[in-house]
Amino acid sequence: MIPGEAIFISDEKLLSSAINNFQGTIKDIYQTRTGLEIVVDIGVELTAKISNFSFEKLQLQVGKQVWISFKASSIHFIKN
Repeated sequence: MIPGEAIFISDEKLLSSAINNFQGTIKDIYQTRTGLEIVVDIGVELTAKISNFSFEKLQLQVGKQVWISFKASSIHFIKN
């Protein structure tokens, strides 16, 4: 599991050896009390939490191709 606030969305790939980068397609957008949740399909669906400002700045919409990035240390393993 990767917490939504640990996932970054951008128009281009971030250049850093400490970051995992994946290109994907926005599948859904949900308004929340504190911003938005953006569901991105990269082969699996991940949900990023972003501010209204970031949403408007990036001009996000369903179907748009984006890059998501996160640090390896953000990954949490869950036992069944």
